[in-house]
Amino acid sequence: MSDPLSVTACILTLATTGFVVAKGLYQLANGIGSAGEEVRAYAEEIDSFSKLLQRIKAELQEGSNGASQYEQNLLLDIVGVCERVLGPLHRIQKILNPLLERFRDSPRKLRQFRLRVQWTFSSRAKLLFYRKALKGQHRLLDTMLELVILQATKDKSPQNM
Repeated sequence: MSDPLSVTACILTLATTGFVVAKGLYQLANGIGSAGEEVRAYAEEIDSFSKLLQRIKAELQEGSNGASQYEQNLLLDIVGVCERVLGPLHRIQKILNPLLERFRDSPRKLRQFRLRVQWTFSSRAKLLFYRKALKGQHRLLDTMLELVILQATKDKSPQNM
């Protein structure tokens, strides 16, 4: 069984991780120039998703959400999958950003860094897999929130009062 505080704590942790990943990917994209456009797009997606999670957390903290125990558990499951998706992205970002800092001042070293980034993202399928998984959870989260809204609206309709 989950309580609203544990749900909001999980969402806060996930949103914070998302913001950190997005910030790191932005820095990485800026450091590698035009090759970073795709990385920047991923960062924007993760940043937007993290903002959505922050809003959900705020709603849950208000206590007026009327979410049932089942809905809270489902929300925790979704958050858990998102955490498992953001974790590898966070690790990639933590590996690449220090390399960028070290190689930034030397054109030759920057070229080496670009090659490392290229190598990292040549396993692009992995990055796209995590991106797709995160988008799937986003859709599931949207559906779950629509269910909560529908339930809350149904309970407040004049015929149910």
